[in-house]
Amino acid sequence: MSTTALSGSNIGGNGAKLGAVAEEIPRYGLAVVLAYLGLMKFTSYEANAIVGLVENSPLLSWTYSIFSARALSGLIGTVELGIASLLFIGGRFPKVRLVGSAAAVGTFALTLTFLLSTPGVFEPTLGGFPALVRDAGTVLDQGHRPIRGRTWDLRPCPSGMAARSRRVEVGPKG
Repeated sequence: MSTTALSGSNIGGNGAKLGAVAEEIPRYGLAVVLAYLGLMKFTSYEANAIVGLVENSPLLSWTYSIFSARALSGLIGTVELGIASLLFIGGRFPKVRLVGSAAAVGTFALTLTFLLSTPGVFEPTLGGFPALVRDAGTVLDQGHRPIRGRTWDLRPCPSGMAARSRRVEVGPKG
């Protein structure tokens, strides 16, 4: 039995390149979403929409004693834009990608805590399941899929920050 690394030469010319591009698409997609959400935080509409979430959060409720709703929303927007920038830049710089991915995981994990702290999230008419959209503009479930995607960037890499090689077994088991 031999082990062969997948490369463009043994899977049709562009397979390795296609695989590398496919790995990058979710990160850039998430960066676009974070940039959009970050820019939205600078609007009064979004600042008002997050008030109920932040007021009921044991992790963030104290922030309104320091900042106004608009100022806190702008601060959150700035952080989200910073994380989006790290994710965009991370395509060229693996260490930056690691920091951006870790920050994105933290951001979305914090967002998921709103499910536990916001009153009225668990909807009786849905059998006690969370109502992920409470009202127009307030989406509570923006967390689990992006966390899964960004933890991919946090996985160990045996050769440091070098590109990972995929291996397949070729030949009969014996």
